[in-house]
Amino acid sequence: GQRARTGRNSIQADYVDALLRSKIVITSQRDRWEDHYRLMEGLACGALILTDPMSTLPHHLKDGESLIVYRSLSELKKKILYYVEHEGERLAIARKGHHIAMKYHRSWHGLERIIFGDWSKPMGRRRRRRRRRRLR
Repeated sequence: GQRARTGRNSIQADYVDALLRSKIVITSQRDRWEDHYRLMEGLACGALILTDPMSTLPHHLKDGESLIVYRSLSELKKKILYYVEHEGERLAIARKGHHIAMKYHRSWHGLERIIFGDWSKPMGRRRRRRRRRRLR
């Protein structure tokens, strides 16, 4: 298909349009490569993300609060049906996931963590301001 010819070097308008129209995006780490790009793309587009378990979720994302983790195909089916019927809950979780993606998971956030070297904080190490001593 298109991807085989172009790779990920170009924007595929149909794919972006489909993500923006989606109410629910399902991610599956079948290849055991965790933290797929689709998870963040779905969050950035405002969809509710349903993902299979990861060793750790990306910073600040929590199951049941900012995305939903499913552990089997039958559980996935039940959760899809539930969130299609419960729009308010779906929207609340999707909004929180979108907010976290925009606040902590943009490309420069990763660069800040690499440059400042502090992976324990989502935004990297911040410098403390020194207080000036007042001379009397």
